[in-house]
Amino acid sequence: MTEEKPDYDIFEETEVYETLIHTVEKDYINEATATFCDNIAFPDEYKNQVRVLCRKFVSFFNNLKSNSKFDSSSQAYQKYPQYLNFWIRLQLELQNISKNDMPLLYKHLNGNYEKFDEDRKLQDKLYIINDDDFTSMYMLYELYKIYNGSLSDYNIECNEFYQLFKENYDKCLYKCYAKGDSKLCDVMKNFKKLYDKEKFPRLNNCKKKLCPLLPELSEYKIIYRSHSENDNIGYQLVQTADNYIRYELPKLTGENNNELKELIWLQYNMPFHYNEEMMKTYMMSVLYQFIVYCNENKKNLKLSLFMKEFIGEYYKKNKTEYQKIFSECKNDPNTQKYCQLHKKCNDEFEQDLSIIKDDSSKYI
Repeated sequence: MTEEKPDYDIFEETEVYETLIHTVEKDYINEATATFCDNIAFPDEYKNQVRVLCRKFVSFFNNLKSNSKFDSSSQAYQKYPQYLNFWIRLQLELQNISKNDMPLLYKHLNGNYEKFDEDRKLQDKLYIINDDDFTSMYMLYELYKIYNGSLSDYNIECNEFYQLFKENYDKCLYKCYAKGDSKLCDVMKNFKKLYDKEKFPRLNNCKKKLCPLLPELSEYKIIYRSHSENDNIGYQLVQTADNYIRYELPKLTGENNNELKELIWLQYNMPFHYNEEMMKTYMMSVLYQFIVYCNENKKNLKLSLFMKEFIGEYYKKNKTEYQKIFSECKNDPNTQKYCQLHKKCNDEFEQDLSIIKDDSSKYI
């Protein structure tokens, strides 16, 4: 079976697939074109459940093919062969089918597709997705499923729903930027456009309009250990192999630097925050931790490399949002957590903060 690279961008209309699968669950037993499934050669411990899965696959395919004739412009119907290939791998995983036995089902389907796929829509489309690609695709599947979901789907409250979305969104960001999955990065940019156009289409009774837009995503850059000590300073600061990078600049360690470390791992892209207070608190935490680190290492001449990187890659891109925070927090008293952080930063590092506010380039 030829190893291929799957299309990650197939989950935008997961609600279409989820709706159709309910029909499949009722109709698969009577699927006339799936009789060949009864002849599959499979170990006895899995045979019955794989026969059922094979029948469901054929029924799912026939439903999708039939519906595609009426809505050929929809992504769900343009890319249904690719989605079916993901779906069958997912079902095999959920049913704990041995990886050694998985190829038997693919072989059986590929050897009999003319019995249910006379148009050859699935020709060369059915193959075992490798583990790394499947992991990324499953993360995207879960993200889109939550985005298109409702409170009743998960039996949770609004904040729990938002937190669930945040956890899955941030996992995708981490796999993209920290683990270097550029294909996932591309889909995340498409997802941002979808989200910014309409936030959670089926989520009712929650103040979703108060959710901020998703942060802008930078172009993914391959991060590597350069021969030059001047490159990728932030990346070197969050690596855990050594306590110091070149020129004895200490690593960012400990819980006091959590937000700054996370930001650097994400190549200076912010994770998702489902209300403005959370986002502003995160931003002030990052800035405070950055200033603390700079003061602790101000005698190190190489510190300026990190300062330049941080200000160019992150601060200047978010300068407008920081100015809003500074303006909001300039008058005491203000009980918001981010304003308390602003006050703490100003009390401890008034000169540093003043320079950054006036002209961040002069802080380097």
